[in-house]
Amino acid sequence: MMISPGSVRRIRRMFEITNDHKTSLIFTNTREHAEALVSRMRALKKNAKIGVHHGSLSREVRIDVESKLKNGGLEAVVSTSSLELGIDVGLIEFVVQYMSPRQVTKLVQRIGRSGHIVSATSKGCILAGIPDDVLEAGVIA
Repeated sequence: MMISPGSVRRIRRMFEITNDHKTSLIFTNTREHAEALVSRMRALKKNAKIGVHHGSLSREVRIDVESKLKNGGLEAVVSTSSLELGIDVGLIEFVVQYMSPRQVTKLVQRIGRSGHIVSATSKGCILAGIPDDVLEAGVIA
């Protein structure tokens, strides 16, 4: 699998983030991006404890990923909007939005998945690489 240098830098940054936090969610805008990102992450780090979650996966697979994240079996999950709302996946320490979220409400909802305890602060970042995405993400942030 050929991975561009820019993608490698962003993936390495995601590994730095996931290594610095017990649990992380990485949001993408499409299931194709989620699958490709997980595939690239696994290609760069064979023992990565990372899962993928999106609406096209079977219910059983999604529940298994949610359970592993909640019970410490995964350090991070790459997801689409399927993990934006309501699903109890335990304490999420940090959220990464991969590329522009396209909407302010999506960014607020996604970053808000971190720090779900009284007196905690939600923490997250946007990792964008394409110039148009960088500009759009900056305005949204």
